[in-house]
Parts: sequence; C-alpha cells; structure tokens
Amino acid sequence: MMFKIIAMADETTFANCLVEQIDDKKTPFPDNSFVRITEKGVTYLVNTDYIIFCVI
Repeated sequence: MMFKIIAMADETTFANCLVEQIDDKKTPFPDNSFVRITEKGVTYLVNTDYIIFCVI
C-alpha cells in the first residue's frame, strides 16, 4: 500500500513510500511486528511499534 507520509518515534519520516507486510516467519525477531518500507528505491525493515502516524 502506498503512503504519503510515515513518521517514526525517532523523528525519521518516509514520504511517498510503499509499505508491505512481512510474513511472521521471516521477521528477525519473532516477538515484534515488522513491515517493509520502500522509499526512493531503498528498502527498510521497520518495527511497527515505532510508527507514530501515517497519511494514506
């Protein structure tokens, strides 16, 4: 799903980015939820606990 803005707790922001769900079996830490965020061709693995808001 495309998002206009995603803001993180550490003040990092992603703009015009693609967010994809990650299979729970493929996450590095099974007790946390992660998503894959792609912005300007760069992909980040992000813990969803630190996303404070997003604009669709």
